[in-house]
Amino acid sequence: VVAFWSRFCAPALWQLEPLERLHRAFAGRGIRLLTITAEPPSFEMRKFLVERGLTFPVFHDTRGEAARAFGQWSTPEYYVLDASGRVRFQLSSLEEIPRQVAALQVQPVLARSGSRPARPAATSGR
Repeated sequence: VVAFWSRFCAPALWQLEPLERLHRAFAGRGIRLLTITAEPPSFEMRKFLVERGLTFPVFHDTRGEAARAFGQWSTPEYYVLDASGRVRFQLSSLEEIPRQVAALQVQPVLARSGSRPARPAATSGR
């Protein structure tokens, strides 16, 4: 899960606590959450994170490379990637992320078991 945020965006700030809860819930299940901000590392940023009890990883995209790679220009924005790094859910809401992650976790289980999702029965068109 990749989350773009900014300390200067009120909607992004409102979502930091729920984002931290997701990070903690996912950590025990081997799911990674990475947050990205355009702000450079600083004492103020570290203080901000500590004061709010935020422990998720923060990547400082000061050159905008991650933002350009994702085609991202506002915050907050969320992306759910599959195990190979492909974006599977884009611009998702924070509330949808657990369901999206769960959907991606089902696919590898099906592939390993040799099962395939059921296909709808063919119709004759008559």
